[in-house]
Amino acid sequence: MQRNKIPREVLDRLLDVDDDARTFTEAADKAEREVERLRSIANNSNWSDVKEHKAARDQLEATGPGGTRVPGPAIKNAEESARLAKNEQTILSACKIFIERLDDRIEFEDVSVSTDGHDLKTVHARLKEIDDLVREIETAPLPKGRAWWADYVDGLARAGEFEFSAGRVFWPMDMNANKRNLSGFSEHDANPLLLECLLRPEETVEKLIAIDERRCSRKFPPAERPARLAQLNEEKLSLRHLECALIKRVRDGGRGQMVERDPSTPPQCVLGVKVRLPAQRPKLVELPVGELRTASVE
Repeated sequence: MQRNKIPREVLDRLLDVDDDARTFTEAADKAEREVERLRSIANNSNWSDVKEHKAARDQLEATGPGGTRVPGPAIKNAEESARLAKNEQTILSACKIFIERLDDRIEFEDVSVSTDGHDLKTVHARLKEIDDLVREIETAPLPKGRAWWADYVDGLARAGEFEFSAGRVFWPMDMNANKRNLSGFSEHDANPLLLECLLRPEETVEKLIAIDERRCSRKFPPAERPARLAQLNEEKLSLRHLECALIKRVRDGGRGQMVERDPSTPPQCVLGVKVRLPAQRPKLVELPVGELRTASVE
């Protein structure tokens, strides 16, 4: 989408995201400069102020479990600030790419979200529940299908075929029975599963299909999964819009300016919009006989 086609309010929100990215980058740079300052003190064994020298070393390095040395508060703050700044830059880039790739005909619709009675902790908890549920549905087993079970039963039926020896009939006791020397075969007994597949293959296939479908439908019936996933994804998108509104409220209020925003947040949620193509207008098409009919604009 060309810049002059972007609505003013959307452009203002993109500039707000740019401001946030700049704020986080400045904070990261400040934290890194502080680390450099502390290092210059800690690495100078002749520093005049002994207390200041020790304080600098303590900020850079701390004692962890078992007496191990771990990064101190200043190092951790610099690393965290750098991570947050990187996240904001990722979000800014995603928003720019999102808008650039839109067709000029796209229309924007504001998403109005009330943050009253909501908090980030609750929203994040529900988002995690949705992600876990979506993952569970997407990885839930699907019925094998008739062809798969028919091949399965056919293989067992072939393994269950009898053998002749000295005029007598011998039946396999299991899948590993040796047809050459008849090891694992018996004249008076047979493997019930192999025998069932051999003597009643069609009935066995139907029974196994029914069991398989019942097993796969215990928690998430396959036929209901697409609708359930669509419902969950719609709820997740709404929660993402709410999450962004809550973060904006916190940042605008000056409370916890460094509150984190997930770099995978959909750009439309960051910008607080929905996008759609304008409704197609019918056009008149002249037929050879002079009659008119309507056709959709492609």
